[in-house]
Amino acid sequence: MKQKVFGVILLLLVPLFLLTGCTQKEYQVIENLTKVKIIIVDDNKKELYNQEIETNKKYLIDVLKDKEEVKLKYENSDYGAYITSLMGIDQKTDNKKMYYWSYYIDEEYAEVGVSNCEIKEGSTYKFVYEYYES
Repeated sequence: MKQKVFGVILLLLVPLFLLTGCTQKEYQVIENLTKVKIIIVDDNKKELYNQEIETNKKYLIDVLKDKEEVKLKYENSDYGAYITSLMGIDQKTDNKKMYYWSYYIDEEYAEVGVSNCEIKEGSTYKFVYEYYES
C-alpha cells in the first residue's frame, strides 16, 4: 500500500518538476552604478544644488534629465545639447553682459559638450552661471 501511495505521489510530482524547469525565468539585470557629484552655482557663487548621485547613465546630459529638481532646459544643435536654463535661471543678455551656463569637470573647464561627456566614477560636475562682456 505504501508503495502505491509513493508511486502516485511520484507520478504527480515528476510532471510538476519538469514543467517548472521549462518555464522562462526573467532576471533583472542590475547595471553598474556610477557615483558622481553634481553642483550648480549661480552668478553670485551661491550653491543652488549639491548632490552625490548614483546613476547607470553614460552621458552627463542624461544624468541631468533624470533629475527633475535641476529644472534642465536645453536646445539641440549640431554639436549636441546646449543648456539654456538650470534651476529656473535662464541664459540672458543684460546690458553688455551675456550670461550662460558653463561647466567644469573636477575643477577644470569642460572641453566637451554635455551630450558627449561620458561620466566617470567619482568625478564632480560643476555648472556655473557665468557671463562675458561684449
